[in-house]
Amino acid sequence: MTVGELLQIVREDYLDDDVAPYLWKQATLLRLLSRAQEEACMRQRLLVDETTPAICEVPLVAGQKDYALDPRIVLVESIRYDGVVLNKCTKPQLDRTLPGWADSVGPITDYLQNDLTISLLQAPTVADDGNPLALRVWRLPLTGSSAVTDVPEIPLQYHRDLIWLVIGEAFALPDEDRQDTRRADYYQDRFAKVFGPALRADVLANWRREGNVSFVGNAHGYHGRPAHRLSAAQRFDFED
Repeated sequence: MTVGELLQIVREDYLDDDVAPYLWKQATLLRLLSRAQEEACMRQRLLVDETTPAICEVPLVAGQKDYALDPRIVLVESIRYDGVVLNKCTKPQLDRTLPGWADSVGPITDYLQNDLTISLLQAPTVADDGNPLALRVWRLPLTGSSAVTDVPEIPLQYHRDLIWLVIGEAFALPDEDRQDTRRADYYQDRFAKVFGPALRADVLANWRREGNVSFVGNAHGYHGRPAHRLSAAQRFDFED
């Protein structure tokens, strides 16, 4: 569905606002639809990417260990270098199993992540300079909804469900002619029933930082269950 088709549904079927002059400006509804798509992608793994160079390729620099990631990345699922998957580590794990890890040398095999920065344990050499790390990521949409001819990037089957957050946020706007907190809560809840509850910042931070963790049950609760048999090299850690 196009953005224009979705907003027509919103105006005609839910806001009763399809005749000018409109109570809700078109720019406002476009902004709310962009937010709805981003929020859907934060709550569920709708966009997985390993081919967009600006997001999925990180060129190495000789001697540099730390690299900023694209802000549209929600989670890094894997990192490959020269076809080999790098091992994701945590600082507590390394402190237990690899004393002196901060001075590791040799081929690039391991990394840490803190929010949207990854840190290689082994610094790239001159031979590595310019070669890319290949990322597979869960990400946000590449662009927002700025025109009625745009099409949401998420899968088609979820397009119509984006309207629930648009309607909820429209009724939540602080205006005496438009605000209706009861309906705002109702439609925001309908959105949550499709895409799940909002992802808390501390949960996302733990997801990004920890390695080898599976998420059982509610995808938005942080369970901290090991994905593999416990070992000195693979176990769950909270970082201070």
